[in-house]
Amino acid sequence: MQVDIGEALRYLGAGDGDEALRAQAQRIAASIQEIPRYVYRVCRLERTAEGFFLPEANLTLTGATAQTMLASCRLTAVLVCTLGLGFDARLRAMQARSMADAVILDACGSALVEQGCDAAEAELKARFPHLYLTDRFSPGYGGVPLTLQGPVCAALDIQRRLGVT
Repeated sequence: MQVDIGEALRYLGAGDGDEALRAQAQRIAASIQEIPRYVYRVCRLERTAEGFFLPEANLTLTGATAQTMLASCRLTAVLVCTLGLGFDARLRAMQARSMADAVILDACGSALVEQGCDAAEAELKARFPHLYLTDRFSPGYGGVPLTLQGPVCAALDIQRRLGVT
């Protein structure tokens, strides 16, 4: 899987980027060996006073985005996608050498993870062709508490399944 350079430049806030920045992003993107890995779990949704309870994951989703996006849903998929610890270690090493290159590497990594999420979404669409998939959202966005990251990771057992803590 190749990094979508346009998406990486968007994460950088650089629009289409000039020729030099685009070349630098392509050089850095070409160095990425990791491929996105993901796990997900499909859960039933039960409306409660606090929000939407996912019994299979023992999670309650709260926040305005969850309330709006899940209002007519009966199922949800909880997803984690990562490039793994090796990518994080390389990012930290690059930060010590060149912060500019590290920022570009991070943007390329984000674009690649987004492509992994797209792949997971395509898998879900194929698995549930009769259902409409809402837009994705995650802890920290739209009033969904960032504190849900830990419980989401625990519910998907990502330490064992993806090697991520």
